[in-house]
Amino acid sequence: MSSRDVAGGGRAAGLWARADLRRRWRSLVVLGLLAGITGGFAMASVAGARRTDTALDRLKKVTNAPDAIVFASQSGVFEPDFAKLRARPEVKDLAVWDLVFGNFAGQPGAVLFASDDGRFGGVVSKPVLVAGRMWDPESTDEILIDEQEARNGTSIGDTGTFEMLGPTIEDLVYSRANGPTVTLRVVGIVRDMREHLFATTGAAYLPPGFVPRYRGLAAIHPNADVILRKDTDVATLRTIVNEVIGPGTPVLDLRGAERRVDTTLSVERSALLLVALAIAVAGGLMVGQALIRSASVVGDDALVLRAMGFSRLDVAIAAGLGHALTGLIAAGAAATTAIVASRWFPVGLGRRIDPAVGVHVDWAVIGPGVLLTFAILLGSALAVASRAGSLRSTRRPRPASAFATRLRRRAPLTIGLGTTLAFDRGRGPTSIPVRPALVGAAVGILGVIGALTIDRGLNDALAHPERAGVTWDLTAMPPPDAFALGRLKPDVARAAIDASRGTLAVISRQLVPVNGVGSPALSLRAADDGKPSPISLALVTGRAPRTAGEIAVGPATAREIHAKVGDTVRIGEPSVEATIVGEALFPSDVHDQFDEGIWLLPDRLEQLVPPDESSHGLYLAIRLPAGLETRAAIAGLQRVLPSGSEVIAAEMPVELMNLRNVRTLPVLLACLLALLAVGALGHVLVASSRRRRHDFAILRALGLDSRRIHLIVNTQGTAIGLAGLVVGVPLGVGFGRTLWRLVTDRVPLTAVAPFAVGAVVLIVPITVFVANVLAAWPGHRLARLRPAEELRAD
Repeated sequence: MSSRDVAGGGRAAGLWARADLRRRWRSLVVLGLLAGITGGFAMASVAGARRTDTALDRLKKVTNAPDAIVFASQSGVFEPDFAKLRARPEVKDLAVWDLVFGNFAGQPGAVLFASDDGRFGGVVSKPVLVAGRMWDPESTDEILIDEQEARNGTSIGDTGTFEMLGPTIEDLVYSRANGPTVTLRVVGIVRDMREHLFATTGAAYLPPGFVPRYRGLAAIHPNADVILRKDTDVATLRTIVNEVIGPGTPVLDLRGAERRVDTTLSVERSALLLVALAIAVAGGLMVGQALIRSASVVGDDALVLRAMGFSRLDVAIAAGLGHALTGLIAAGAAATTAIVASRWFPVGLGRRIDPAVGVHVDWAVIGPGVLLTFAILLGSALAVASRAGSLRSTRRPRPASAFATRLRRRAPLTIGLGTTLAFDRGRGPTSIPVRPALVGAAVGILGVIGALTIDRGLNDALAHPERAGVTWDLTAMPPPDAFALGRLKPDVARAAIDASRGTLAVISRQLVPVNGVGSPALSLRAADDGKPSPISLALVTGRAPRTAGEIAVGPATAREIHAKVGDTVRIGEPSVEATIVGEALFPSDVHDQFDEGIWLLPDRLEQLVPPDESSHGLYLAIRLPAGLETRAAIAGLQRVLPSGSEVIAAEMPVELMNLRNVRTLPVLLACLLALLAVGALGHVLVASSRRRRHDFAILRALGLDSRRIHLIVNTQGTAIGLAGLVVGVPLGVGFGRTLWRLVTDRVPLTAVAPFAVGAVVLIVPITVFVANVLAAWPGHRLARLRPAEELRAD
C-alpha cells in the first residue's frame, strides 16, 4: 500500500469519525465519565491502601517516636541514672518522662504522663496537635489529652481536680491520696503512638513545669523513651539497661509492639485493595459492555466502508478516533475523582493513625492509573472496531455451541431455551456477552462468601477472648497484706470465691531470664492452694507444663530465643534446664506483648524468684459463672476484698481490640461484590431482551404464551446464578479461611476455621430470588411483544 493510500484512508477515517462524533458525542462523553469515575474510585482505594501501609511509619517520623521504653519504676528503681544510659554509644537519643499517680475528678487510680525535662513531647515522642494548642512548658496546671480520651467525652476547656498520691512506697501500695492537689485544665488534643500501641481508655500529658514543682511531694516515678542507633537492637538495650539501671528492669520493644497495629493495618490495606479490585471488575464489566456496543457501531457501516475502499485498519481507526475523546475524558475524570475521593481514605485504624488526613495526590497511583485508563479504553475500542470491520466475521457468524444444541434437544422447551441463553452467546448481531455475566456472578458470590467468612472469624475472635489468651473474666489486685509468702490468705480466698461464685487462681508474674534474655514468667496456683489451678493459659500448640522441668513459651519469645517445642533452654539465675512443651498466650500487659513470656509451675517459679513480703507480681484471676454480670461481680468483690484492692475486667490485647476497627470492611466488600454480581446479571438479562426481540417475536408467533416467555427469561437468570453458586461458594469458603488463617498467624490467635453457615445456606435462595427479580422486567417487556409489528420488516 502506498503512502498516498494510507493518507487517503486516514483522511476518510477522520471524516467518518467526525460525523460519528457529531451524531453521538453525548453518549461518548457519558461513557468517558462513567469509565473515569469508576477508575478514579479504584485508584483512590489503591492510594488509600498505600497510605494505610505507611500510616504508622509516617506517624513515627512526624513524632520522632522511640524504639523502646525503659520502665525503671516497674523494677522498683525510682531514681534511675538515665544520664549514664544516654551516654552509651548505642543510644541515639533519650527522653525522660514520669508516671504521676493520684485521683482525678473523683476517680481513683488515675495515672498521668509528665514530661520530665522537656525533651519528652518536645524532641522525642512529639505529639501531633489535632485541636486546641500545646501546653505552656512552664505551666503546672495545663494538660493535653489524646484522641481516645476525647472520644470518652473530655473536651478542650474542661477542668478536673487531681489529688496526688504521697511520695512513699506505702502511699502508692495503699493508694493514699495525701499529696498535693491541683486543678488541671485541658488545652489541647493530640495524636501519638502510645494511644495506638497500648490498650488504654485515654491518656493525659502534663507539661515539663509540673515535675520540678511537685517532685518529692507526690508519687512521681521516672521512665524513659529511647531511640537506638540503626545497628542496635532492643536485646542489646536490655543488656545495657540491666547493667546501668538495674537487673530485671523491663524494656518494651516498640518495634515489636508495632505489630499490635500492623496486623490491623495489614487487614485494612488488603481490604482496600480488594475493594479497588471489586470496583475495577464491576466497572470493567459495566463500562466494558457499553464500550463494546459503542465501538461496534462502526460494524453497521462496515460493508459499505469496505466497499468504498476502507481497509480493516481504516475501519478500526475511524472508530478509535471518536473514542479518543472518550479516553481523554475518562483520564481526566479518573484523576479528578481519585484526588477528590482521597479525603475519604484511609479508613478505620489507618485513618486514626495517619498524621495528615485530607486531600492527597498520589502520583505513583494516579499517573499510571490515568495512562492505563486511557490505554485500555482506546485499545479496547480499536480491538472491537477491528473485529466489527472484518468481512469474515460479518459473513460467517459463529455457530451455536454443542452444549447449547444438546440442551435444547433434551430439556423441556422453556428450560432448554432459558439455559441456552444463559450459556451460549448466540450468533451475529444477536450475540450476547454471557461470559462477563457468568464471571461476574461467580466472582461476586465468591467475594460475598469469602468476606462473610472473614467477618465470621472476626466476630468469633471478638466474642471469644480466649482465642487471644484471655481465659478469665476479672483481674483483682489486692494489697500486699492479702498474701502470705506467695499464697492468698484463706479468709480472703473464701470471701472472694463466695462473692464471685466463680473460680479463682493466684497468678505470679516475675522476670526470669531465658537463655539470657529477660522474659516475664507466669505461674498459676489455685486460690485455696490445695488443688491444681482451675484456670489455665491458652495454648497455641503443644501442651501445658506438668513438671518442674517443663515450660511453655510465647510465640514471640520462642522466636527471640530461637527455640521451638521440644528444645531445651536455660532459665533463671543461676540457670536450670527446662524443656519447652508448648506455646501459649499470656495476659496482656503494658510492658510485654501477649505472645511474650514463659509459663511454668508455681513451685519452680518460687525456686527461681522466692516470694517476699511485698507480694510483688501477685494478683488474682477470676472466671465468672455463666449469667453473672461483670459489673455486679466487680462490685461484690470490691466489698469483700481488703481495702485498697482494685478489681477490673480482664484486659484485652491491643491486637484483638484493634481488629474491631476492620469489622465493617468485610461487610462493605461483600456489599460491593454483591452489587457486582447483581449488575452483571441484570445487564445480560436486559441486553438479551433487547438484542433478541426478533427471536422472541418468532417464539410468540409460534404459539408461546407470555407465561412461558417469562419462564425462559427466569430460567436464563437462574442458570447464571446457579453457575455462580457452584463456582463461587466453595472457592469463597476456601478464600475466606485462607485469609483468616493469615490473620490468626500474624496476630497470633488460636486458629479456629470460620464457616459462615448462615451465609452459605441463605445465599442459594437469595441468589435464585434476586435472579428472578432481575428477570421480571426484561420478561415483562418480551411478554408484551406484538409479533406482527416486530416481524413486519420480514
